[in-house]
Amino acid sequence: MMATWKILKPIGTTLEMEPDMNPDYGVFLVSDALTERYGVGDSPAEAFDEWFEELTEFYEFLESRISDDYPENEKFLNAIKGYIVRVEDKPETKPAPPTFKRGQPGTLIDDEVEVDWDDEDESEDE
Repeated sequence: MMATWKILKPIGTTLEMEPDMNPDYGVFLVSDALTERYGVGDSPAEAFDEWFEELTEFYEFLESRISDDYPENEKFLNAIKGYIVRVEDKPETKPAPPTFKRGQPGTLIDDEVEVDWDDEDESEDE
């Protein structure tokens, strides 16, 4: 099962262009000060995607290394959880069909229901 991620609040990132990495057109670098993760790409979007992948891998790394011997891992993970959280993918399910009760607004009427219009007209006249 693959995880999806939810961003709770923005993480401050820095976008830089590093011309030394590729003299022809430069390379973009995205980094953050919280985790010191970074991503590199030929475009800002590619660099951001790589950075986010690095961030989520770091999250999972910390999560797998929580123990009494390394309490700082849990503290660091909790700090990151203030910005992103993992949401497990759920199998697709069909939504339940709507249910209607007779007499409620928006109720569908079965084709079998017969209405005697003459009786209604008579009651209005009375």
